Amino acid sequence: MTTSRIALVTGANQGLGRAFAEGLAARMDPQDLVLLTGRSQERVADAARDVAQLSATRARVEGRVLDVTDSEAIARLAEDLRVRHGGVDVVISNAVARLLPEESQSERADEFIDVSNTATHA
Repeated sequence: MTTSRIALVTGANQGLGRAFAEGLAARMDPQDLVLLTGRSQERVADAARDVAQLSATRARVEGRVLDVTDSEAIARLAEDLRVRHGGVDVVISNAVARLLPEESQSERADEFIDVSNTATHA
């Protein structure tokens, strides 16, 4: 009997997070689940659909909106995954906060702290 595995990737809409999701989806088994998360419903849905449609993808792929700075949202997702799947086997904490040149570092300091530190311990 094979047990399914669950992999969760935060910040999986693009870049490195997307690459992690693609790699996991290609290497995991068909009964396994790769869950992509990000803050934008549209971008998460697009990324999950695109990864699921790759010819190398073997695992099931789903997308879910998650703001990693929202500890209550993280707790809800964790409980949902515990109930539905018994927990999570792999977590790749890839979410990052980017600062655009026209933005003030001092105004976004809390977001950087939350995404880079708080979220990794939730």
